Amino acid sequence: MNVSLAALRARLLDLRSWDSSGETLNNRIRAALNLALDRLAGDVPEALVPDEEHIVLYADVDSGTSTVDARLKFTTDRRVLEFVDTAGAGIADGASLTTWRPTITGEWDGIMHLEITDPDGVAHRRQSLEWWKDTSGSPTRYYVSLDRPWRNITDTEMTFRIHQPEFFVQDDVMELLEPGRIWDGTKQQVWAIDTAGAYRQDMVDFQGDSGGRPYRMWRGRHFQLPAPTEPPQVIEAFNDQVPKNVGTEEGKPGSTPIGSPGSPTEVQPGGDDHPAFVTEVVGSGTTSAGTSGTAGTAALAPLVSGASGPGASVLGSTTGTPAVDSDYQWHTANTLRAGTWAIRYTYVWGRRDEEWEQSPLVTPGSNTEQDSSYKLTWAYEPAGTVVSGVNKYSGVHDPVWESAPSPATIVQQTSSGALVFSATNIDAMLGFGDSAQTRFGRTGRRIRYYVAHLGTEGNTGDFNAVETNYRYHLLCEVEPTYDQVDALTTAGKTTPTSVSALGGGARKGGRIVWNGDQLYDYHRPLKHSTGYYAWKAYPRQNNRYELDLRVLRLPRKYIDDQDTAPIQRDAVPALIELTLYYVSLVDGNDQTGAQAHLQRYQELAKTYRQRYGSPGGIVEPVPITGYHSRHQYGKFSNSQ
Repeated sequence: MNVSLAALRARLLDLRSWDSSGETLNNRIRAALNLALDRLAGDVPEALVPDEEHIVLYADVDSGTSTVDARLKFTTDRRVLEFVDTAGAGIADGASLTTWRPTITGEWDGIMHLEITDPDGVAHRRQSLEWWKDTSGSPTRYYVSLDRPWRNITDTEMTFRIHQPEFFVQDDVMELLEPGRIWDGTKQQVWAIDTAGAYRQDMVDFQGDSGGRPYRMWRGRHFQLPAPTEPPQVIEAFNDQVPKNVGTEEGKPGSTPIGSPGSPTEVQPGGDDHPAFVTEVVGSGTTSAGTSGTAGTAALAPLVSGASGPGASVLGSTTGTPAVDSDYQWHTANTLRAGTWAIRYTYVWGRRDEEWEQSPLVTPGSNTEQDSSYKLTWAYEPAGTVVSGVNKYSGVHDPVWESAPSPATIVQQTSSGALVFSATNIDAMLGFGDSAQTRFGRTGRRIRYYVAHLGTEGNTGDFNAVETNYRYHLLCEVEPTYDQVDALTTAGKTTPTSVSALGGGARKGGRIVWNGDQLYDYHRPLKHSTGYYAWKAYPRQNNRYELDLRVLRLPRKYIDDQDTAPIQRDAVPALIELTLYYVSLVDGNDQTGAQAHLQRYQELAKTYRQRYGSPGGIVEPVPITGYHSRHQYGKFSNSQ
């Protein structure tokens, strides 16, 4: 059975005895399908196709052990502490008494907490923001930034415990299917229990008083990064002429109104994936809300033709001569075809373990370990040489937490110039934006840019056999305080007129230059995050463990006509009935039909739950002493 967006829409139109009147009706049906799909996932999670999730648990680090033998000391910034040895010297000093180093590749950021014992013997709890090394002086110094200020700037030689009190599944995981399993020779099962039961049985960790191979887990708190509210600023690099105006989000100072949020219209498709209005357009001299469906020049007719009227506004000519340096030109060989793009960005924090949570797309030729010294990491960067601060070979790790995306910016290239992106500086907004301070840029937050290829109507770049739609893919990850334009200027490159003419109006938060060489990551589409649930394990992990879980994920939204939702085939009738219910409500003249469709959906959902939610299988007996561990030779033991 074909359950693509196009097939389901055709079936719904037939059942309503309707004919498509254009993109407005198509968008309403797509919105109704996405709403029904989301409700179906909540009402009947058994209708979803199970997936796998892999979590890595990290062992505690105790400053008193012989393999660590380190301490923490104050700095002049109460949000930053420094690692030293037992004699008070930096751990990287030539005469240091320890060889231990904290993990500065991002896997500890945010996920690892600290219990710090002050000189009076009182333990204090803090969450880490970022772990890094400072190589600007001699010797190298190792630091950690904290979520809350330390009590003074005088405490020295403080003992500590670094631990992972919880783990977070990805934001689209809605249910864990038991049991989880630790991937080692014991094949230890990890069963989920209720949160109240965990507290009643005193499974909550206190200063590492339990340790071993986990066999229980329970759900904890919910965490969500706030989403950026400003669209990215995007400028095409060229010389001579400059845009007369740079648009911003509609309804804000300096903006060019092009419609209003609300119910979808011909020039305002609505929804996260099809922007309701274009927040900024640079290239053709016009702005347009665009339409969904087939992307490209046909879908962006007002953008191309310069038509006036609702959804179109002249920004002025942006045609100019190419930039002087090739870094600011859209390259021609082995590059993406220039055209029309939609750009968004998110805030991210932390990095998941690279064993499982690193994208398959990585630049061949070498290997570079990701650490805090790199400011910009492309998903794929084939250039022979790169400017200072750019990481070519490490690949991009999936974050522990990611915000919902920013509003979209659409740009149509006209001068074969590179695109210069910039976002908001979240580090500066959090008080970490002063370059004279030790904490500068150490919030742990980074910016991820996502691009959607809407059209290939340009004449530069030879990769033109690509998909064009409103599906966004990861392009790169950059530190909010990094400015690639400044780095290129320092390297002797000439800044194009279209960029320099912005003057004080230019944003410099996470500013990068994209010349088409760098490919977006097809494996990492944009997800609209609604937050993350934490899970706690018992007993505390005493080693590094990989935990394999079977999960149910929220289905991805329908965006393109060929998108297919991952649901069981026999749940499709329930999806259709629920969609017809929402379509009838949108119609406004068929409340009776809407109720009939809702009743049929509820009956189908009840039947489906009875069939799959309660299979009537054998219930495994549980020993009064709890579950036994299974060893690799197939024998059971009472050992835990």
